[in-house]
Amino acid sequence: MSRRAEHRPLVWITDDSPVEARITQHALGAAYEYEYFSDGSIVIERLTAGIRQPDVLLLDWVMPGVSGDEVCRFLRAQPHTRELPIILLTASRVETDDIVNGLASGANDYVARPFAEAELRARVDNAIRAKRMRETAARERNRLDVINKLGRSFVDVGGRLEAVLEMLATSLVDGLVDGCTITALPGVIPGTTLARHRSRLGEHLLTAFAAADPCNLTFASSSEARAALPAAYHAAIARFGMSALAVIPFAPRSPISGMVTVMRDAGGPPFEPEDIVTIETCLEYAAMAFEKALRFDAEQAVRKQLQTILEHLPISIIVAEPSGVITHMNQTSLTLGPAIRSQTISGVHDRMRLRDLDGNVISLADSPISRALEGETVRGIEVEATFDDSRRRFLRTSAVPIYDNKGAVSSAILAIDDITAERIAAAEREQAMEFQRYVLGIVSHDLRSPLQTLMMGCEGIKMQASENPKIMQYLSRMENTAARMRGIIEQLLDVVRTQLGGGIPVTPRDVSLGDIVSSVLSEMTLAYPGTAFETALTDVRGAWDRDRLAQVISNLIGNAIQHGVKGGPVWLDTTRTEQSAALRVRNKSITALSAEQMATIFAPFRRTKHPVGGSGGLGLGLYIASEIVRAHGGRIEVDSDAAHTTFTVELPLQPIVTAT
Repeated sequence: MSRRAEHRPLVWITDDSPVEARITQHALGAAYEYEYFSDGSIVIERLTAGIRQPDVLLLDWVMPGVSGDEVCRFLRAQPHTRELPIILLTASRVETDDIVNGLASGANDYVARPFAEAELRARVDNAIRAKRMRETAARERNRLDVINKLGRSFVDVGGRLEAVLEMLATSLVDGLVDGCTITALPGVIPGTTLARHRSRLGEHLLTAFAAADPCNLTFASSSEARAALPAAYHAAIARFGMSALAVIPFAPRSPISGMVTVMRDAGGPPFEPEDIVTIETCLEYAAMAFEKALRFDAEQAVRKQLQTILEHLPISIIVAEPSGVITHMNQTSLTLGPAIRSQTISGVHDRMRLRDLDGNVISLADSPISRALEGETVRGIEVEATFDDSRRRFLRTSAVPIYDNKGAVSSAILAIDDITAERIAAAEREQAMEFQRYVLGIVSHDLRSPLQTLMMGCEGIKMQASENPKIMQYLSRMENTAARMRGIIEQLLDVVRTQLGGGIPVTPRDVSLGDIVSSVLSEMTLAYPGTAFETALTDVRGAWDRDRLAQVISNLIGNAIQHGVKGGPVWLDTTRTEQSAALRVRNKSITALSAEQMATIFAPFRRTKHPVGGSGGLGLGLYIASEIVRAHGGRIEVDSDAAHTTFTVELPLQPIVTAT
């Protein structure tokens, strides 16, 4: 591949005298190329045919046929020859008026014969230099025009890579090159290739251009281009010829990975360094346009996602400006009623009167949205709203201000959660619980008197029928049943106390935890003679309620016996730290308690398949035990695995709760 030598300036000499023409050529010398014309009509015909124009036209003013002034006027009337440099060659006898007329016809300069050779060369060189300066300026304007047009065309481009590349190729072919192939490699975007040619014919020939390293090549002829380039280029060379080829990659950090291959057909000028810089600038514009389009599409996707979220939120969202104009409402907000459809927050406030939960009227200035527009963040304010149609709703409202770049409040967002159903359900639950507590209290309290009478009757009968074994057997069963009933009633009363918020009353006294355990064990040994008890008791004293702790210990031992391995031992031990005492009750597990069972084991009325709490009971034993421990300021925990189940009670040594 060779770089084509620069053309020598081409000078056309038009003169009806061959002798004068040879004198003119000799005066100019060998620095130029020449063509000769004996008549002005031939010059017009050649230039009209669109061949390569001369760098300067030396035109004899007086010629037979078409004269010099007629040639000037015609060429200046044609767009493609309007800037052609024309120098008049005049005889010394020509009047000044004729010279003026010649210049007025469009000639750039004149030289009178006989002329000095140096003067002629200076005037010709000056005309050529001026022409090339104009051409250079025109090419620079053209390059800037290409860049500006491409930049404007990218303003409204979408996020499609094909659209960006199409605009890039069209701009290059229309303004800078004859043919263009753009190859975008797969990466962030799918790979694609497109080709354009100035002729709009044979564009498919360019798509076969092979990828190559960056280059800028010039060829003296199409045959030289064919010999130098791979076979993929030969079809385009045969169709268009090729005088120049350049391969320019996209910038490494561009979102588009690939290259642009540009060509000029046979007879075209080489690519100047300024052309390459212009093409690189166009590639940067294309990359920025595509990056902007990708960012715009991403922002649009996020906006659409956010819009979808807002429209489908179960919470009403209202956006207002500082002027009070509402700029956005989501679909949920419209379900609050017609009042919410107003276009201003004052209109909404007038038709949706607000009160706080104490019944105080909330003014527009004190409403959550107005406070947010003043820069305050309002969270979780519950209000009662009365609408024009007399409907009443309970609403939980929050409002936050939105700030602009200067730190001023530009808008505020109001979130409204309709909690009417929630409050109604809560009120119904409270009523149901209150009724439950009322019934439990009545039943447990009113059963104590007849049960006491029954137990006293049993005692009286025993005194009268001590000699009758059968009656004594029945009485024993009745007493046991009555004792169980009394225990259930006491449990129910304890539950009622905790439900009413007072907790289980305790009366702390200075007692020994080991003595309480030993006392309970003596009773449990008689009740469960088949169970072995193993103890490791430390002498721990503290301020506790003896009877209530005995109730806790009895419950825990009973559970250990009933739900451990039958006949297996039950272990009890007490320990002491500086601030507290601990009691552990452990048995051999039949099966380990599940995590769900351990999480709810101290809840009231909860009995699972693993019958913790006593068979046939109400499932209140462990609940009451935990409440007693809590009333002492302590805590109770359970741990279970396949080997053992252990209940641990921790009690502070000093009294936490006084007698109630």
